[in-house]
Amino acid sequence: MQFLILFVIGTAVGLLGARLMRVDLGTLPNIAVGIIGTIFGLLVLRMIPAVLGLVAGLIAAFVATLILFWAYKRFMEGRGPR
Repeated sequence: MQFLILFVIGTAVGLLGARLMRVDLGTLPNIAVGIIGTIFGLLVLRMIPAVLGLVAGLIAAFVATLILFWAYKRFMEGRGPR
């Protein structure tokens, strides 16, 4: 059950993050980045026990996904480190 919730949150966050960051990888890669971002965000939250709750988890998942999309744009679209 928790995997299904993770998948749904990751899908939503991936698609929304791709639109916000104006990255077009395709539907499945956007979803994959969202799921990876969600996992990363939830792992970070587990390290901070004071921050609990579903809303905090959604925010962390969204921020982690935006960071992944930013890194993709920076390093994979020809805007590498200077």
